[in-house]
Amino acid sequence: RLEALETAFQAQQNEISNIAQNMITLSNDVQTMSQNIQQLTQLIQQTSSGTGITVTGNVSTTAGGRNNPIDKIQENNCFDAVIWSAYSSQQRIGNDVVIKLPDQSIVRGHGSILISQAETLAELIYVDDTNLLIDLSSIEQLSSKAIRFVLDHVHGAMRSEPPRKVLPQDFKSVWQILIAADYCGADACRRYVERKIIHDHLDNLTLSEIIELSASSEARFLSELKYATIFQLQKRNAHQLCQQRQEQLTFVIGNKCCIYNDAGKIQNSFYLKQNIPHCVAYSLQGSLLAISEYETCYIYDPDDSHNKTLQTIKQSGNLCALRFLPNDESKLFCASTNGQVKLWHALTGTCLKSLQRLNRVDAMAISLPAPNAFLACASSNFIYSFHHIHETNHANQMLIGHTDAVSALAFAPPDNHGMPLLASCAKDKSMKFWNLDAGTCLHSLTDLDDIQLNIVFTANGCYFITISLTRCQVWQPYTWQRLHNIHSSSQVLDASLLQQPIIAFPSIVTKDDLSSHTIEVW
Repeated sequence: RLEALETAFQAQQNEISNIAQNMITLSNDVQTMSQNIQQLTQLIQQTSSGTGITVTGNVSTTAGGRNNPIDKIQENNCFDAVIWSAYSSQQRIGNDVVIKLPDQSIVRGHGSILISQAETLAELIYVDDTNLLIDLSSIEQLSSKAIRFVLDHVHGAMRSEPPRKVLPQDFKSVWQILIAADYCGADACRRYVERKIIHDHLDNLTLSEIIELSASSEARFLSELKYATIFQLQKRNAHQLCQQRQEQLTFVIGNKCCIYNDAGKIQNSFYLKQNIPHCVAYSLQGSLLAISEYETCYIYDPDDSHNKTLQTIKQSGNLCALRFLPNDESKLFCASTNGQVKLWHALTGTCLKSLQRLNRVDAMAISLPAPNAFLACASSNFIYSFHHIHETNHANQMLIGHTDAVSALAFAPPDNHGMPLLASCAKDKSMKFWNLDAGTCLHSLTDLDDIQLNIVFTANGCYFITISLTRCQVWQPYTWQRLHNIHSSSQVLDASLLQQPIIAFPSIVTKDDLSSHTIEVW
């Protein structure tokens, strides 16, 4: 019994010792907070004496002390604005927690803000000498840049002027930020990335980039990215107007590819069981229809009511562009996001030719029948032109001029001189027009209002139309004048031009939401 009592007594003594140690730690924390309050008070006193300070939230004073800064802060409840200002300049005031990042760099944060906005991270705070410390240096799966982004968000430094935030330009960074936000328990930051950054970036991506992203293992692992890319593919429903049969318009709705007649009724439908069709293409005479999903392309007879697959073509990489040869509709060019461009016999499924391997393919265009057919492929901000596609596999020219990824290519109909005019749009908000005979840029349109996602020419070449997510614009080639702005009641997705240029305004494919699809004719 005595031994048992002695053991219990010793345990109580240890518990009392731990409590005493915790009291000492708490006392040090209170002392540190008191020092911070004193420094903040000194700063406010300096401000009221005439030195002046400006913080985010329009809390400011002028020389002479006409406005009491303490009253201002209490009136506007802008104490956090002082913290934001201090944090964005990494001043000591309001930054009482030292955070050691995986790359061994040091940043500071505000303890009370971390407790309210990143609760899980705040639980890692411990006392080292007289400092509050969070040590993340051994967490290898975290990115230091991602942690900095999360800290910027929870401290409100993104609201400072000039803003400290730099939105991530690639989805690997987005993925790392979401992991960091989960680790820190920063739910508001995660929601901000999911609702704002992901969707804003997807709106500015080319179709090729969206297809590649939707197929990537990271996008499939990360549900937010996966569903966002699916939504984006549904927004940019692939469509194709048959050049020789105007009544034949193919429009993708969900996983269904519908062919509409000139009365606006569905004439035929093709279903893909699992995925959303990414690209569709008609042969020149309209006897063949190609539909692709990821690395597979299906060939159909658009008039076959039984929807029998004539041929299945598989090409490594995710298919991002399909083009039939204008003078031989049994031959089909398929371009993949991994840079492969191959010529296939659509009916036999035989690969006839592989062109020069590019780093990637963002857009592809082929000229209408002429003495020689031209093929153009965009890879990032470079454009490769193939002049004799039946004779050689290598590009004849590389056109350089854009500063960001090319989003669309289109050939103008051959003019009286037979000069091949190629138009290109890019994410740098510019359009360029190229003479492929000379390999020179004829004209550039820069500083456009939006990123142009596509460009199409009328059959007679008198007009061309550019399409962004907000509107369509009608232009005149060679004079380069903008004639009209066409605003739709819903988000513009793409446009196709009627074969007969009776009017200068094409049919505009628009979409309001996932359950409402509209085709407007102008």
